[in-house]
Amino acid sequence: MASLVQVHSGDLSLSGAVDAIDDSTETAKELGQGTDGDDAAVLRTLPSLAEGLTVMVSMNTDESIVDATTSAAGAAAGAAVKYSASGLTVGYASNQYDTNIEEQIYNVSYSMSGIKVGLETLKDTTAAGVETKQKAYGLSYKTGDLLLGVETQEVSSAGSVDNDFTIYTVQYSLGGGVTAYIETSDDAKTVNSDITAAGLEFKF
Repeated sequence: MASLVQVHSGDLSLSGAVDAIDDSTETAKELGQGTDGDDAAVLRTLPSLAEGLTVMVSMNTDESIVDATTSAAGAAAGAAVKYSASGLTVGYASNQYDTNIEEQIYNVSYSMSGIKVGLETLKDTTAAGVETKQKAYGLSYKTGDLLLGVETQEVSSAGSVDNDFTIYTVQYSLGGGVTAYIETSDDAKTVNSDITAAGLEFKF
């Protein structure tokens, strides 16, 4: 089986190894926080060695690409491993910059009878050893055309919690690729941060 190689054209839209497996707990259409894995110049999916196993490698030689959390640039190399079986998916990925910056992500999710639960931790470490962590949890339930979901995300830096988000989403499929949704988001660490969003998503 041939491997899949993707190369970005300069718009920084191609996922790096960490970004390729992140956001495993996100359900919301608009207000979900997700996690902040970085982009790359090349992403390659290697030939599968076993059913359910996905291995990817990425690289970046463009020093204008900036790490979103640490605001430092440099060439990078990354690798990701994801395994799925019987509704369970586990993943790990790491991205190493030549400036001694590192991204690491661990995640696990399980789906059964319309219920999905997941947790994810992404850690950015600066060259000085300062850690920024994003911890996310997700729970959703889908029955027929209706989906109900809740997500939480805690962002901490140097041991101090900076953000503590809770997001609720209600989604209903209207058919023909159209989904209506209403969502709310609140950050317990920020005053007057309540947000409500409603909309329609069209897929063709």
